[in-house]
Amino acid sequence: MLNAGCMVLVYLNRKYFRGRFVGADAQENANIFLIDRGYTVTVELANIRILDLARKQSQLLLETPPQASEFILNRCIISHDALLSKIQDEIAQHLLPFHIDDEVGSIKRISLIYNGRDYADHLVNSQICQSITAEKQMKYLMPKPVVAPIARPINKLNNNDGTTIRSSINPLGIRNINNYLNAGNKVPQNMPSYQPKILPSMDFNSNRMQTSQPANSENNAIGSHLMPTFISDTLLLHGRHQVYVSYVEDGPYMFSVQLKSSEQRMEQMMVEIAKTQLQQLSKKPALGMACLARYSEDNRIYRAVIKSVYIDSCQMLFVDYGNSEKVLFNHIYDIPEQFLRLKTFAIRVSLAGLKQLPSVSDKVKSMFIDMVNDKEFDMLVVPPDGKAFVQYCELSLNGQNMLDRLKDMIFDIPKFIEPIALKDDDFVVIRYVDSPKLFCVQQTKNIKEYDAMMDRLCVYSMTAPTLQKIQNGVACAARYKNDSEWYRAEIVNLNDTKALIQFVDYGIEVTTEVGTLKEISNEFLAMPKQAVRCCLSGFEVIQTPSNSSQDQMELLAEDSIGERRNFRVKFFGNLHDTVLVNLIDESQVPHLDLSKRMLQLSLPQKSFRQYELRLQNKVPNSRPPNSSVVQSAVPNINASPIEKTFSDSGFHDSPSNSSWDTSKREQR
Repeated sequence: MLNAGCMVLVYLNRKYFRGRFVGADAQENANIFLIDRGYTVTVELANIRILDLARKQSQLLLETPPQASEFILNRCIISHDALLSKIQDEIAQHLLPFHIDDEVGSIKRISLIYNGRDYADHLVNSQICQSITAEKQMKYLMPKPVVAPIARPINKLNNNDGTTIRSSINPLGIRNINNYLNAGNKVPQNMPSYQPKILPSMDFNSNRMQTSQPANSENNAIGSHLMPTFISDTLLLHGRHQVYVSYVEDGPYMFSVQLKSSEQRMEQMMVEIAKTQLQQLSKKPALGMACLARYSEDNRIYRAVIKSVYIDSCQMLFVDYGNSEKVLFNHIYDIPEQFLRLKTFAIRVSLAGLKQLPSVSDKVKSMFIDMVNDKEFDMLVVPPDGKAFVQYCELSLNGQNMLDRLKDMIFDIPKFIEPIALKDDDFVVIRYVDSPKLFCVQQTKNIKEYDAMMDRLCVYSMTAPTLQKIQNGVACAARYKNDSEWYRAEIVNLNDTKALIQFVDYGIEVTTEVGTLKEISNEFLAMPKQAVRCCLSGFEVIQTPSNSSQDQMELLAEDSIGERRNFRVKFFGNLHDTVLVNLIDESQVPHLDLSKRMLQLSLPQKSFRQYELRLQNKVPNSRPPNSSVVQSAVPNINASPIEKTFSDSGFHDSPSNSSWDTSKREQR
């Protein structure tokens, strides 16, 4: 595995150069910092060779100090970074005389002679740089001193102020790294975990540094030309581990895990770091340098590695978690040697099998973060099927494979959960009436939760994207023309640019333009459909109810002040795609028997009296007797006036005076 910070040989322009692996891009090109040239190049992975100290010919290459040194041009400061290209064109790859004016710590300021004159004066006259005194320049370049809190002794901090060990383990809260990071602080997509480059052995399974060091100099044990680096962990193929996901960088393509088995060692290390007296960084910051850094979210100290260097700060990668942020120089500290011996606890991995899937969208990547947040997974290390600088794994939670869950999210269309079945003694309100043979009810116990969800849906739908997956059965949000409010809906059928949709919480079907439909998030899929299609007992054998039965039933669905009645359900069974029920309003005396009252209004008096006699005599088949409006066979009750039909010319709504209850929405 190719790890950031490891030393490599780069084949470039028919020559080999020493370099340090920094990262890679999405096209599997590597970014290499040429340590003897001082700049970074991008090359194909095939042109890289990892130096192996087991080979004698590599030892000299690894132990020889970098030949490129950094200097600062005296008495000037650049006006804008965009002007650097002009300086590059003028002096890069040129042999120029120079003089070291002064040296403070690792900072060397020089004067450079260009075409017989001082180069700083040339840059100022060309308005590429601004003139600055040597004193001001040194003050600007030197790291700001640490300002200790009043209550603490200067330079004697025990830095992690947490009251519990557990809270000090995670710089962003236990396991839940992603909730605290903004996009500007993320590590570039393919930034790998860091690998030491100064060890006398490149054995990735080694647990300790084997350099010889003076016993009395722990913090300064690393040679003057050697840079402190961490040891990254590499897991054996086919090994199985219990892990937590500490940070998600690019959805399932790139994320960091921590081994559950390492939890105790990590806690002990954090306790020791909290006791350490901090010392300002004694060496010039460099790419790949290991150090301690203060994390801004909780003000605690963690192990980190430098990823980028700026004028007054560095981009730091917190190696035990995988997250990154920019840290000021005065919050970066030397790392004691004992903290270099422990391997980094965050292991960068990628989910295996993603090549089988189409490109994972940002929405699915966000859902992946929710899926892995604060959960313990079983992880199997598998052979790589992609980039060489990360390990590949299979993740499972409670026996369910995470790749399979991703497939479900990518390929499955969003759908609503079917409504909860009615049973005896449930309480309902009537939401939509087509006829006594077909009407829809909603259980009253869900109304409060439903109303709150619909309020959120109205806000969400105002900015929701237009529906992309246009197919039958897909869940969406749609606006109802009568009140211009947004409701949950699903597509029943399609014809060109029009869709027949059903409002799943009311049962009504309407025709609308496909372009007006909006995508709906998972939040609004969790509650089952609220509309339960019903047939009133006694009407299942009536072929055509009277024209006035719809209006009559609508009137009976409301009480004397216009509120929807609460009916108790009497369940008789399922009939085709409806539920055969009777509804009883027990709030009035005598109780309103909806089936009995509607049959009284719909049947001739003689037929209704015969029906009543059967009920009084408790005849099992208590249905209306045969008459001119009754047929012996049960008809297809799906044929209702509200249903829409297709024709060669498109959609046509059949004439209907049906209505549905939107009173709850109108009140809000």
